[in-house]
Amino acid sequence: MEDCCRDSLLIHLPSLLLLLQLPAGGSAEDFMVIGPSEPIVAVLDGDITLPCCVSPAMDVENMELWWFRSKFSEAVLIYQNQREQREEQLAQYRGRTSLVKDFLTQGDAAVLIHNVQAFDNGLYTCFFRMGIFYEEASVELKVAEPFFPRSSPWKLAFMVILTVLMLLLLGAVFYIMREHTTKLQEMQEWEKLHREKEEDQRIKEEALKARDELQGDLDWRKSVYLAALKKAQLYADWWKEKFQALSVSLDPESAHSSLAISDDKTSVTFKDSPKDTGETYSVLGHEDITSGCCYWEVEIRNAEEKSEWALGVCRRGVERKGWYQECPGKGFWVVGVYENKVFSLPDNSELLVPVPQRVGVFLDLKEGDVSFYNMTDGSHIFSFPLASSSEILFPYFG
Repeated sequence: MEDCCRDSLLIHLPSLLLLLQLPAGGSAEDFMVIGPSEPIVAVLDGDITLPCCVSPAMDVENMELWWFRSKFSEAVLIYQNQREQREEQLAQYRGRTSLVKDFLTQGDAAVLIHNVQAFDNGLYTCFFRMGIFYEEASVELKVAEPFFPRSSPWKLAFMVILTVLMLLLLGAVFYIMREHTTKLQEMQEWEKLHREKEEDQRIKEEALKARDELQGDLDWRKSVYLAALKKAQLYADWWKEKFQALSVSLDPESAHSSLAISDDKTSVTFKDSPKDTGETYSVLGHEDITSGCCYWEVEIRNAEEKSEWALGVCRRGVERKGWYQECPGKGFWVVGVYENKVFSLPDNSELLVPVPQRVGVFLDLKEGDVSFYNMTDGSHIFSFPLASSSEILFPYFG
């Protein structure tokens, strides 16, 4: 075997020298190359895979692999340094071959040939080399002849017979169509009316289904908002009598590193111009709330500008590192402003209310809810039901 490939190995001596300089971890290991014992049959203009593998099974990703015809210079595919090499590949195989890399770690190195041509017929050699050791195996590809070979004398006769049959068939069809034109027109008209009736029925059914779905959604939203509105109206009328004003001070230990807390711990700003780092900036109130009814007011400066903020309450021990989602499922009950619009952050539903400059947060742990009011005009913004009235909560500013 070494004699038959001596010339090719001399031609590719630089590649051998490079392989010989590999670290000891890639030392040669004896193996055999195995190909299929039977010819592989391909269909003209189709795709075909020529299998080849090493035995015993081993990782061949770092091996050198050649697929060629009768000699190395007739390269079909070259795999070196863990990638395919195109420089020495035959022109007729460029863009038509690719290595199947899914099982290289198991010793399988099949080549996929696209758009099989007649000249692809014949023997192929699968050649593996690791260091100075190499082995090869042959694979025979047979390209199946089309139904009628190009040189077949029956092809012309078949085309003539086919043409005559087509003419006879067209004549018969024309005769039938001429005899039954009226009947066909009536059938077509009936089918048209039938399709229109079915389409009208389908549209009506879809409209009824959409109406029922919309009505169900509206009923659910109505029940939720009516309950919230009832509570909100109660707060709007009696908030001074039922809620205790809470003097909130900010907890610097809970603040994001990009936020600056005032000396009196009552205001928060950015230290520098905010950058889009993908993180959520927030700070908590120092006071924990465990029971009762309380409220606090928050003034938003420069609210008329396109600022972004979020206010509300959060559960003790919530995760606030990096980016996080401010939703009840994560322990947050907040409303916020984004692009000069007010949103309820659980589902990012836009609230059709003006952007407030002063917000009142009313927390009722007896009834288990939290409501938000525009303290400039006393209008209700939104209300949340709490998961539990026994939660330990903190004022939240983001």
